Amino acid sequence: MRTPTRSHNAPRDYGTRLSHHPDGSVQFQSWIDGSIYSLPPDDPSLEPVPFLACLVGGAVRDRYLELPLLERDYVVLHQTPESMIQRGFQPVGKGFPVFLHPQTHEEYALARTERKIHVGHQGFDFFADPSVTLVQDLQRRDLTINAMALLPDGTLIDPYHGLKDIQDHVLRHVSPAFAEDPLRVLRVARFAARFNALGFTIAPETLDLMQHLSHRGELASLSHERIWQECHKALQTNAPALFFKVLERAQALDTLFPEASRLNLQALEQAVPLTPDPILRYALLSASLTHPLLPHGIPLVFEEARVLFQKQYPVLITLPAHDLTACVRFLGQLDVFRRPLRFEQLAHMAQITHSVLPTDPLLKTTLDVLNTALHHLKKLKITLDPHSVDPPETQVLEQRTQFLRNIFKTSPESSGFATASLLECPVVNQTIKNKIYKQNLQTRNDT
Repeated sequence: MRTPTRSHNAPRDYGTRLSHHPDGSVQFQSWIDGSIYSLPPDDPSLEPVPFLACLVGGAVRDRYLELPLLERDYVVLHQTPESMIQRGFQPVGKGFPVFLHPQTHEEYALARTERKIHVGHQGFDFFADPSVTLVQDLQRRDLTINAMALLPDGTLIDPYHGLKDIQDHVLRHVSPAFAEDPLRVLRVARFAARFNALGFTIAPETLDLMQHLSHRGELASLSHERIWQECHKALQTNAPALFFKVLERAQALDTLFPEASRLNLQALEQAVPLTPDPILRYALLSASLTHPLLPHGIPLVFEEARVLFQKQYPVLITLPAHDLTACVRFLGQLDVFRRPLRFEQLAHMAQITHSVLPTDPLLKTTLDVLNTALHHLKKLKITLDPHSVDPPETQVLEQRTQFLRNIFKTSPESSGFATASLLECPVVNQTIKNKIYKQNLQTRNDT
């Protein structure tokens, strides 16, 4: 009889009794790695375990990275769908057995293996059975840092050396099966963006597999909606431009995005410290595109922000702030009286762009004038004259202009709208007052 051995340092293993020996020892098969060995009859591993769930994936990775745990996923060993339902778990998986915990509503998936049967991200056949071990389940995962598990007693199960790769800051694939799933090209690019600040780099052999996936043509099988999910997550990282640069190194960028050459990665990098909003980051990245980044799958609010900046920013930077009628007409074109967020978005994107590449020395003044005008116009109640020869839009423009003219006591052609009259307005901030004062002083000195 050989000495009991285990693949980990836990005080006990979890598994199934197979048989008894005459000397009193028990043959035992581990649920962790499938190994079979003999144990003395008093070994704690022989105690029955009715239910074993192990924390896996990102939650384990982020624990060792000392990052906040955003969600927890569990793998359940030696169970069936029927036994899970009997325990009160709610089935939610379509292609494979995934369940929600009856109290916490966290995801619990049966241990499973997979086999490639068709082209594409979903072309897999899954095998979930009580005989599937934890190590087998971890083997199907993409990166070693995502292929670790924690037993209930806190013991780390790390058959593919994910902890070492965390310590070495390396993104490395688990096995050659990595190249069977085209979505992993985008996932690795996203992880590179997310963990860039921690110093993570992609292992050369993993990048080779990513390029192999790109050349094989399976990227075309990914749905636009799935591609966008990875883009959206990448846009929320601290290095979103790296996501696209990694895809370029993987020779996947042009395949995934038809107008990849027009993406403004510099603008995206400049936006990172100035806004965490993925909508604004997307708009600045894609403002030069003639079409959406993807034909389908991008939410409307993202596309509206892109078109808003693309069409209205050139108008904004040439807008004469002293022309009251022009300012009111511009606000109307933005539809800000129904959708005030549009002005906030445009102003923020304009300030981001202007902070790096100044295009109009008076942009701040123009934005303050528009903001002040919008503040007052919210109080105006429009009354249309059904007998007027002017169309409704003309009446609205004239009423709004006259309303502001009365407030600022100046004509629309007068430069005083941006000078003395604004100085009397309490909502105008001190920055613009100081700027206007200096402009007036310089004008007097010049004359």
